[in-house]
Amino acid sequence: MGKSQQKESSNRRKEIRRKAAKKATLRNAPRPDSVKQRMIRDHLDVLQNIETILVAYHRDHPQVDDRFAMGVLTAAKQEKPDENPEVMECLQALRAIRQLRDDISDRVWRDALTAIQQSIRFHSNLKPGTRSYLGYASAFVP
Repeated sequence: MGKSQQKESSNRRKEIRRKAAKKATLRNAPRPDSVKQRMIRDHLDVLQNIETILVAYHRDHPQVDDRFAMGVLTAAKQEKPDENPEVMECLQALRAIRQLRDDISDRVWRDALTAIQQSIRFHSNLKPGTRSYLGYASAFVP
């Protein structure tokens, strides 16, 4: 292969990589009208309340992972008990925060739970033992 063919091949690979990176960025970027974006814009404090509970529980119980956090949020959205006592303990802390936040509607609370679930899916592969979301969120919780 001559130098010009090598250069052309290299340029094609670079262009393919550039397009793939752009596509991945667009695919992962939240839509301006998404629940997550709306909650960040309008109710960041509610998101912080919920994430503080999840991160605090993780700090006290380092064995819990991103799947645990997702399970807690799912149980909170379904408003029913969970068989796992750790999930129930964390869920009780979330319910206490919910009672303190009587200034927001149930819809806002559910949307906040959904937004955090979206964040967990974005930051974690949800495989057992993965704590990438909890590590990420810990950086924002003192």
